[in-house]
Amino acid sequence: MHPESRGLRFFGARWKARPLASQILVWLLCILFVTVTLGALLYTQISNQTLEDQYRLRALGIATTVAQMPEIVTSLGNGDPTHSIQAIASKVQSQAQPDYVVVTDRKGVRYSHPNPNLIGQTLEEPVAVLDGQTHVGIDKGSLGDSVNAKAPVRAADGTVVGQVSVGILETTESSELTKQVLLIAGYSAWCS
Repeated sequence: MHPESRGLRFFGARWKARPLASQILVWLLCILFVTVTLGALLYTQISNQTLEDQYRLRALGIATTVAQMPEIVTSLGNGDPTHSIQAIASKVQSQAQPDYVVVTDRKGVRYSHPNPNLIGQTLEEPVAVLDGQTHVGIDKGSLGDSVNAKAPVRAADGTVVGQVSVGILETTESSELTKQVLLIAGYSAWCS
């Protein structure tokens, strides 16, 4: 007789020798484990999508608000001779807490950026809002992947003179999701 089949037969014999209540308990624990695992996976997926949607709306709200600020419109229209755009963007970033607020002219020249070395340099990609519409999505920028919203800056006559790009880095989103999942896991373990 093969040693493995002897082990399987021994396991089967031991399993059958257990009382029915013990067998039911083991099966219930297995079902509970599978259910909790599937629930956690589903919760993580739904939470990730919800969090990303919230970040998109938040970034869009900030970008639209900054794009409509009279100081931004005036400074961008004049070529920002007083360099006030960076100060405004930094203030918005510290108060509203996005990871970045970048203001560019219609040619893509940066007037603000979290990395001051990039101010005055041109974007790697074309200005997205020249069509006059806002754009929201995942962006691969100089700071990394982010949930990003871009809003047009309009002069008094309605022409697009620049764009405001606001983003929340995916590392920020991931750390928030991790906090939520750990909280739920801790609560589930405590309740068990």
